[in-house]
Amino acid sequence: WSVTNEVMAITDHLSGDDRLVSYAASLTADGGKLVLAHVEDQQVFARYIDTIGKIPTIDTQVAKEVILEQLLKQPADYILSCQQALEERPEHNIHVEAVITLGHLLEDYKRLIEQHEIDLLVLNTKDDDQLAMHGLAYPLAIELREIPLLLL
Repeated sequence: WSVTNEVMAITDHLSGDDRLVSYAASLTADGGKLVLAHVEDQQVFARYIDTIGKIPTIDTQVAKEVILEQLLKQPADYILSCQQALEERPEHNIHVEAVITLGHLLEDYKRLIEQHEIDLLVLNTKDDDQLAMHGLAYPLAIELREIPLLLL
């Protein structure tokens, strides 16, 4: 088992995922960094904005700005609450960093992992209503063979 100074927890719906964050925090070395990352899927967002653009009674530019702001606000608020909760626990001497962006899931996660020199990646493998691996977990497990993964 390697040292886990730099741990990243990722999901496309980080908000409210206490189990994922708890595992990632508990595996971050004392004095280490926990990166809580949320990438909103740019292709899905573009598809919805394109659909909204076909409705003449809705101002597409305003809708795009307001929807994106809200989509990114939810994970930002959740990560802030995680940062505050972890700071209140003296046994967790870790720095919690937020990364919230709109982009291409696999490409951006790979870039963030390299950029932050991540030692351990923590992610969910499935949703409660699925029997098989979550859509993002499989390609990440295949693509990221050079770093340890904790698949929950």
